[in-house]
Amino acid sequence: MALSECLLLGGAGGALVEVISLLNYLNAWQRARRDTSGKVKNRPPSVWKYVDLPATAWLLVIRTGVGAGTATVFALGHQINGPYAALASGLAAPAILARAGQFSSARKAVQGQAAPAIAEEKRENVA
Repeated sequence: MALSECLLLGGAGGALVEVISLLNYLNAWQRARRDTSGKVKNRPPSVWKYVDLPATAWLLVIRTGVGAGTATVFALGHQINGPYAALASGLAAPAILARAGQFSSARKAVQGQAAPAIAEEKRENVA
């Protein structure tokens, strides 16, 4: 699978999360427009009371980038293979990254400290 495909599918997965979130807000707006009998209210609320367009646009851009990046990194590390896996990793990117950040070895790697097990493994491979 080409890296460009991973970028596109991972980005699409990240964007899909925000689209689903937007649909939930629009469903809430649709329910608020109707009274208990199902008729549209005389003065229905504005859609902008339910949808924050600037925040939604920023989150769409951010989630697309995070999804694309996560899928590409996983593909480069041979952790995923195929379009479904790239799309799924883009969808799950925020949860994956939050979980990875909880591992002490990941925190040490981001902070520039080599984890002891990794350093020992490198020494064994050299010898």
